[in-house]
Amino acid sequence: MWTEEEKHFLEERFRFLIKEPGQGDIRLSGLTDPDQLNRFLKESREKICSDKPKVAGSIFMKRYAFLLGGALASWSIFRKVPSLQAVEAQFLHYGNDGKWLPKFEVGTSLSESGTPDEWIRHTGEVAAALKKATKLSDLIIWENVFIRVFSLYELIQNDQTLIDIQERAKADFEWLLGNEQAPLFGDYNNNPLARYSQTKVKVEERDEKIRPRMTCCFSYLLDKPGAKNCKTCPKTCVPVKEK
Repeated sequence: MWTEEEKHFLEERFRFLIKEPGQGDIRLSGLTDPDQLNRFLKESREKICSDKPKVAGSIFMKRYAFLLGGALASWSIFRKVPSLQAVEAQFLHYGNDGKWLPKFEVGTSLSESGTPDEWIRHTGEVAAALKKATKLSDLIIWENVFIRVFSLYELIQNDQTLIDIQERAKADFEWLLGNEQAPLFGDYNNNPLARYSQTKVKVEERDEKIRPRMTCCFSYLLDKPGAKNCKTCPKTCVPVKEK
């Protein structure tokens, strides 16, 4: 059984909507089909603020990664995972004024699964469909996913109220990046997330160390006022050379 506190956590932190699926914009299962996903991105261009396939695709994956983040958070913190009901669950547009913040209607029953494997597989299927539909690079797709997942585990390590599960969460993150898990993500020999696990570095014109992205997510190409590079964009973050 899921407590109200656990449900609230998934809704507040990871944009889950724990309610019976209604008239959503597309079923999660539809997003694994390149044709349906391509049509969805075209129909959503005004909300995403781009009619460029690669730009829209990158922003979509940055948002969709919240779904996997929620499943992994539930696994590491509560030691239970909602069963993925991809056929019934819905993807919904949320947000306005150029801020596209979609949510996921996952139903009310929230039956439990012991591991996040099916969520990882589903994310891999969506990633494969997105690559085919938009020609977006694998490197950008998986870095977008990694950043969302990494921020989750960094949050856990910095939250003193979660000190009792921090070692477990650290082990979970290491498990997720292991090459043994590569097949869960799709047709990969090497884990597509592992390459992005790097230490912070000093960059020019910054006081604190950061982890610059390896790829650009195209946020600066969005068709909206104030569109700009993200704070860790490789186009603007120049590492300081060691003397």
